[in-house]
Amino acid sequence: MDAATFTEKLTQFAPLYKQYSPQVFAHLYQVHGDEATARQLCEDFFVRWWDQAENLEGIEADTLLKELWKEGKKAQTDHIPPFDLEDNWEALVLKIGTQAGLAPPTPRNSLGSWIMYGLIAAIMLAFAYWVGQKQQDIRLENETAQAQTYDLPAGIQAKLNPGSLLTYGQETQTPFEVDLKQGLATFSVPTDEPIWIHTPAGTLEGKKGAFTLELTDRLLAIKNQKAQLRLFPLEQQAKAQSIPPDQQIEIALP
Repeated sequence: MDAATFTEKLTQFAPLYKQYSPQVFAHLYQVHGDEATARQLCEDFFVRWWDQAENLEGIEADTLLKELWKEGKKAQTDHIPPFDLEDNWEALVLKIGTQAGLAPPTPRNSLGSWIMYGLIAAIMLAFAYWVGQKQQDIRLENETAQAQTYDLPAGIQAKLNPGSLLTYGQETQTPFEVDLKQGLATFSVPTDEPIWIHTPAGTLEGKKGAFTLELTDRLLAIKNQKAQLRLFPLEQQAKAQSIPPDQQIEIALP
């Protein structure tokens, strides 16, 4: 495959990967129960998709996805680890680029290889910007003098105190994710389908009940009314912390 064809195909493949990769990863994690295995199998799935499609325009995902959904029996787990679109996309592009003979440039490579790798890098940067915008699409800020309740996807409600701010992407994902930027917010989650709330202290997973977060410049306070809550700290080595009903924790921020 020449450089121009590869680049054109890659630009067609990027939106498909963004749309389907979180679903594929979540399914594979539920089947295998191991994050590293799920990430590798997710990459393998999209490499097969890439290899099978001569022209990605008009390619239907239904057939490939239906085959995948039939694979394996889901494990007993409710938590799906975060899936970093940008990092996993970069790894995928490097792999299919290498298979196509378009490996990263070395002193022995031709000028054409350098130019091609520059094109791939440009596509990666564009994709990274695209991914980075997803959390900024919808902005909820209570600028009134009273608490306001907002309806979110999946039947979730968020009650924001005056001056509170959260953001979330326009695309509905599973689990639903929001960023709490400032203030006090009470969330009500009606089902087992969790919400992930990203904060400076880590990601809070909440489901089946109500809970409150208050974020200031120096402190994150979490109060659990009747929900199922787990806090995943930013440090990868740290273990998730369960927060029982009728309990409150406070975390000092750096």
